[in-house]
Amino acid sequence: MAGEIQSSAGSTPAFMFPAQPDWVRDSKIEELGNQVTKLTEQVDRLERVIEKMSDVTEIMQSRSEEVMVLRSITRDEAKKEIIDLLEKSEKLYYYDIAEALRLDLEQVVDLMSELESEGVVGVAE
Repeated sequence: MAGEIQSSAGSTPAFMFPAQPDWVRDSKIEELGNQVTKLTEQVDRLERVIEKMSDVTEIMQSRSEEVMVLRSITRDEAKKEIIDLLEKSEKLYYYDIAEALRLDLEQVVDLMSELESEGVVGVAE
């Protein structure tokens, strides 16, 4: 039959693809090269992110092994201690305050919001 390709010895028929000009082949090779470059850059970025996450995970694991016994003090006492601590430090995060004063983090956030609304402290963004 016309258009059919016969193979020898009953093997799978060979399919013929139209020949492509060199410039088409070269542009496809260049495009694949660009894709490989982009993928390599993405892999490099992901490796850096994974490395940073690994470092953070190690820090978190070391901190999670520490047990902090929280103190139970009045709101007014806690507010005074927070203000005293802030006067001694340039910049603290809520977690730092809670850890330094051995107070519940939720309580610290609540008290800091209250102190901010009273105009006693300012919260950096």
